[in-house]
Amino acid sequence: MFKNFSKEDYPKLLNYFNECEYGLCDYSLSSAIVWNDCLYQQSYKISDEGMLIIRECRIDGKYRSMRMPIKADGETITPESLAAVMLANGETNVSRVPEKWLQEFPEESAKFFDIKEEEGFSDYIYNTKDLAELAGHKYSKKRNLISQFKKNIAALHNIAVEDINSINAPECLELLNRMPEEYDTGYNRELLCCERNAISTALDNFKELEMTGILVKIDERTEGFAIGSRLNKNMFALNFEKANAKFKGLYQFLDEAIAKKIEGKFQYINKENDLGKPGLRQAKESYHPLMKIKSFNLKLKNKS
Repeated sequence: MFKNFSKEDYPKLLNYFNECEYGLCDYSLSSAIVWNDCLYQQSYKISDEGMLIIRECRIDGKYRSMRMPIKADGETITPESLAAVMLANGETNVSRVPEKWLQEFPEESAKFFDIKEEEGFSDYIYNTKDLAELAGHKYSKKRNLISQFKKNIAALHNIAVEDINSINAPECLELLNRMPEEYDTGYNRELLCCERNAISTALDNFKELEMTGILVKIDERTEGFAIGSRLNKNMFALNFEKANAKFKGLYQFLDEAIAKKIEGKFQYINKENDLGKPGLRQAKESYHPLMKIKSFNLKLKNKS
């Protein structure tokens, strides 16, 4: 029987995700928990063979799919085994399938599934050291923006960087409440509302979900924050990043500061996807990703 993800599941499921090499942000356990029950509901069960099976359903019932099953030892599931798991659980679709998996089983995947790329859901992966040091000509614009921020703001204001904790976490929500509304409509509008709820849930359960974050105060008022979580033993997912846009260079300052904080703990940073938005795509490309992980949907072929 499938069970909805909750914060109580974190300790017993963490080992599955630590060994998971899919690399997409959707396979962050902390993120799955804080986003749950908002547009989508994610649930799981552990099979008799010890495999973690994840199901995702839209709250309105319009769509349902599986995620890629995860083995505790990190072993890769084969297309034939995946098809068998899908049939056993009454599923016809698997979403957020990493390109690397398809490249490992090109012919066998095509035998069992109709394959379609999920546009806008390619994740951007960076070397943590690159974002922490911003060395070389390609990062000169980022360094200049950070220098301008420090010079222009520090000349007039007091700047402080703090780790997020139970005492200052409410200040992040206060910043969200001060930020201007974004005027997307329809699905994107719903997604923005869900993001606020997910940030609130993350802050309420920060320690229990082993999340990492910093906030930036200007004259003792929080004007920006960055929050992330363990994706696997080598990769950190930057789940949320918000800043007061009136302070030019603050986003770049945040990016550098969170990278410095996790350097030595995680080799890579996943800055998630761009949702097909040109502005987000340009911002993520400007940091020169080490690679992008494409995401695919698999639909089980009808063998009758």
